[in-house]
Amino acid sequence: WWSWPLLLRPVWYYWKDPGPIPGTVVGIWGSGNPSVWWAALPALGLARWQAVRQRSFPLAFVTVGWLLHLAPWVPIGRTLFLYHYLPSLLFAILALSWLLDRLWHGEGSLTERGVVGAAVLGSLLPVAFATMPAWGPVLFVALLVAYEAVVFSRRADPQRIGRATVCVSLVAVVAISWYFLPIWLGTPIAKSAWQERMWMSGFELMSWVNWI
Repeated sequence: WWSWPLLLRPVWYYWKDPGPIPGTVVGIWGSGNPSVWWAALPALGLARWQAVRQRSFPLAFVTVGWLLHLAPWVPIGRTLFLYHYLPSLLFAILALSWLLDRLWHGEGSLTERGVVGAAVLGSLLPVAFATMPAWGPVLFVALLVAYEAVVFSRRADPQRIGRATVCVSLVAVVAISWYFLPIWLGTPIAKSAWQERMWMSGFELMSWVNWI
């Protein structure tokens, strides 16, 4: 259960090798969009803090709802699967939507905007490593440093910075969804392309997951 929010153990629902076209494979991979799932974690943390600080019932509802749907699985010893997390995921996405709306409107203190924006952009780091191993991490670090420099310079409009951050995040979500679409829908794909998408199964730079 602890690995579900991090997408460490996806589920294969279907597999055929070779596929209907020579040189291809067909598989249906039960996983989510990493940039959404990972960014939802800091969103839940901030929502919990603000729920206590502001005594906000909507935020308390979101954070408690996430926990109540996850907690029953903790003591269960039998084999569990990623789809058991889906009810909690609904609350996590609500928290992420609230956080992105907060960034969009430039709300929060300077420190909060710096930390929260960095956390949202930070969810793209593993994506940069997996898809662009040569220059992706450099691009990510440059983006993160530029964001923090602008935020703490106090010169930029918080709304403009927040909206730029949200736009970058949403573009990444769409691009990653398109990237994973063949193994979400089960369309024929070259085996090499399939291996490139196995971030959570031990290929290339994400092989640390197997150690866990």
